[in-house]
Amino acid sequence: MSKAVSVTRPRIGGARIGRPSLCGFRARGRRYGVQVKAFFDLFNGKKNQSRSSGRRDELIEELLRATANSNGGLGVSASGREEISNLVEELQKYCMKDPLGSENIFGRWEVRYASKPETAGGPFRTPVGRLVFPGQRAIQIIEEPNVCVNQIEFKTLGFIPGSVTQEGTVEPVDGRTFEITFTTNTGKNLGGPPKRLIEILYLDENIRIARAVPLEDNKEPGFYVFTREGIQYQVEEAEEEVDLVDNETGPSKAELAAMQRQRLAAARAEAKELYAELSSKVKELTLDAQETASQLSSVEKEAAGAIREAATARRLIEKSEGIGESLEDRLSQAQEREVTLEKEILSLQRESNSIRQQLISTKKSLGPAIK
Repeated sequence: MSKAVSVTRPRIGGARIGRPSLCGFRARGRRYGVQVKAFFDLFNGKKNQSRSSGRRDELIEELLRATANSNGGLGVSASGREEISNLVEELQKYCMKDPLGSENIFGRWEVRYASKPETAGGPFRTPVGRLVFPGQRAIQIIEEPNVCVNQIEFKTLGFIPGSVTQEGTVEPVDGRTFEITFTTNTGKNLGGPPKRLIEILYLDENIRIARAVPLEDNKEPGFYVFTREGIQYQVEEAEEEVDLVDNETGPSKAELAAMQRQRLAAARAEAKELYAELSSKVKELTLDAQETASQLSSVEKEAAGAIREAATARRLIEKSEGIGESLEDRLSQAQEREVTLEKEILSLQRESNSIRQQLISTKKSLGPAIK
């Protein structure tokens, strides 16, 4: 036996959760809130708004609702991602012809959703990065004439404010596509290639959707949903009565809480597993470092021995060079002595010859007398 139960949807941030019936936009103290059926009456003062414009605004409303509280895409299920992709695919049909020629392109844009969440922040979007640097906001700033700045704001360990930036220049390719060349990183590198090709899929005053066109053929494109910083989009849904029959309309609050606990437990288990993996890697790297240090010490000892041997060899060479110089000096002295002796011998020979001649002469003079 079924029983009808009147349910009042709980409020979150002033909004009631239920079937969509009201969409509100807040911008700097202004508030635009209308029911879907009268949405166009407020902005245009007409009830006969064109069907295409109406469908565009419906798509924007559905996209904002689908990407609400998505944590840049990390908190969206597979079915939710498919829904968002379908909405973006249809919404791009309503993009203006020359979005790069519109002044709406300039300003500070916050990443509301990324089809590849890890690309909106690089290493900061990894499990460890989100654990150490929670409270992240990904901002893209486009300024005249051609400046583009990617910025990640965070709170280190949850309470120390910080940010990193990546600065580059913009070069239009056509009316919808431009190339960004990043040249400067302030703080830790945000990752990603230095050059990126971006295609504008949709643009208006407060919403921008851009596709990152891969420069390599083997990579899938991703897209980003930006909202202009400072404008809060709050989806308001009117309170309505619904019948719950055997709890078939959706999970109860208890079931939602259990699902949340399961997700939290899974996240903790993932963090624990990642921590264990990192600890193992650190231990492995420490052992490698110790082994490398030991090898380095051995090499240093061998080098020191080689240096000592080289010093000894140098001393021996210097000593041998000294001995060689001494021998050369002695040889030179001997050669000089030899020359002197030869001169002395020649002198003695001349003296001897002279004496011999004198003897012969004397004999000749004494010869008759002797006879």
